[in-house]
Amino acid sequence: MKRRYVVTGALLALIPLALCAALAALYLELFVGFETEPMILLPSDAEVSSIMSGYAYAQAFVDEWQPGLHLTAVYARYGEDSQGRLVTTGDITYLFAGTREDWLAGIASLVRVHVLGATVVLDADTRMISYFRPSHTDRHLWGHMHPDEWGISEEDLLQVAEEHGGREFRRIHPGAEIAVEVAGHHMGDEWLQTYFSDERRLWILIELHSRQISRAQGDASELFPSSWRTVGSISR
Repeated sequence: MKRRYVVTGALLALIPLALCAALAALYLELFVGFETEPMILLPSDAEVSSIMSGYAYAQAFVDEWQPGLHLTAVYARYGEDSQGRLVTTGDITYLFAGTREDWLAGIASLVRVHVLGATVVLDADTRMISYFRPSHTDRHLWGHMHPDEWGISEEDLLQVAEEHGGREFRRIHPGAEIAVEVAGHHMGDEWLQTYFSDERRLWILIELHSRQISRAQGDASELFPSSWRTVGSISR
């Protein structure tokens, strides 16, 4: 009998601990999030030489965690391969966002953290998803990207920037690097291609909704390009 009371007492004592652990886990899930380095290898024949070819793998990874999130921005670097093509190199960072749709959606909405974001980093050199971090908020601070509405391929966008000063910049500054940022905005997607070497910078901005091409030059000490000017447009 005494042993039964001891076991019952121990079980009752564990209930508050289990409840506290569950509440802590819920708090972390709703408010804190986490970050991880999953080190997930892609298939050996995975095509990740461009932003959009790698996107399919990043989206599939996010969908396994939480369905309903959409691409909002991408950050990547490009270099010239042995055949003279511009291809991705190093990390490609994909940002996703959407509204929570799992069993916690109702609770998350009540406490105003129902909007989810996710960052996925894909290493184009090793063909590996190397980093993942979710975030929570109550604000829709993004515009979904719509690559299917661009009307121009990623390869052609790279060449548009090359033809509007990028190729000349690389000729003058051997070893110059190329960074690309693509983001969704309320008016439409924008493609920003930046060339940089030491303290020199060249920005080529392509507004995919208006087809307008703008250009600016500066140095690394400038937070924003100071002299944007329109240099052309993409024919439809």
